[in-house]
Formats: sequence, C-alpha cells, structure tokens
Amino acid sequence: MFVPGKGLAERYFSKAEMPSMQLVHARPGQAILMQWQTVHGVGPNHSETDRIHVYFRLTAAHRPEGSKKTYAPAMMDPTLETPLFKWLARKQR
Repeated sequence: MFVPGKGLAERYFSKAEMPSMQLVHARPGQAILMQWQTVHGVGPNHSETDRIHVYFRLTAAHRPEGSKKTYAPAMMDPTLETPLFKWLARKQR
C-alpha cells in the first residue's frame, strides 16, 4: 500500500515493532547478499563509475509439483527454502 511521505519500513511496521537498522558499507569490488524481503536502501552513486546491481533468487529443488514459479508458503516463510538463513537467524538470537 502506498502512503505518501512514508518510507517502506514505516508502511509495514509500527514504531514499537520497527526493526533496528544497521548501516553496511561496501568497498569497491565487494558484494552484499541479502534475503529478498530485507528492508533496505542504497545511497546515491557519487563516483564516475557505474554501479552494477545483480538480482537473483534461490529456488529449492524440493518445491511441490506445480509450484516451480510461485510458492506461497516460501513467500510467507523466508527460511523455508534456505536452511542456511534459518540457521543464521537462530544464531543471531
């Protein structure tokens, strides 16, 4: 839902449930990998060099028949198809 004057995170989280944000810096040549639902933003490119963005999605081989392109349970549970994310999330707690 679009709400004029509100950022993406503000549209989905109340002040009390707003996740803490952490600034991540990348040097030239470095890459940042994140789960596709991560609330994020990118600052302007002030250099003379183009910034390259590459988007890709992991899809588990064990998806049910008929769910190769879309799989609603995986949209609701980001760790369903990525056991490594589930392990990392547990480790962060």
